[in-house]
Amino acid sequence: MDVGISIEESRIFNPITAINSYLTTNLIKSAYVVGSKHEKDQVAARHDKVNPEIIILLDFEKNNISYNELQILYSFIQNKIPVIAASGSTYYLKSDMHYLDTGAFVKLLESAGSIKVAIFGKPSKFYFNEGRTILDCVSNDILVIGDDWRTDIAGAVDSGFNALLIKSGKYKSDDEKNNPKIKCIESL
Repeated sequence: MDVGISIEESRIFNPITAINSYLTTNLIKSAYVVGSKHEKDQVAARHDKVNPEIIILLDFEKNNISYNELQILYSFIQNKIPVIAASGSTYYLKSDMHYLDTGAFVKLLESAGSIKVAIFGKPSKFYFNEGRTILDCVSNDILVIGDDWRTDIAGAVDSGFNALLIKSGKYKSDDEKNNPKIKCIESL
């Protein structure tokens, strides 16, 4: 998507980048991945539906995950397979409607499995700190742009980054009052 900002692709950081760094650092070779084929192809671990070392939750919508797959995840959780996720966001907006996002399923699996899922996307400090490390920048040189106060902006501020709140999408009236130092614009 072209929004008029010129940035090298290597300078853009996303949750799969953070997950891959974690997998590499921890020598994890196999994973049960929930997500689209495109997302799965980006993960730096062999996809294993039988004996994974870890479960990675990326996206539940694109493959229209079934009850049977949720049960498979739950069985792995009962066998103490750790779970990580790309997002803690419980919903996203599409055509002005709310749709369940990965974070909603994270909460379901945490509750049913009595576990804690590590979030490797916004708003986790790991995500923002890993981004700073990979981009080899200091916090003041990074600008996080987003429309969701809870994930984009609060996560960035909590990690010491600059943030720009966009009044669109998930923006709620007066979100900027949560921190008057945050810059806010109508749109990009």
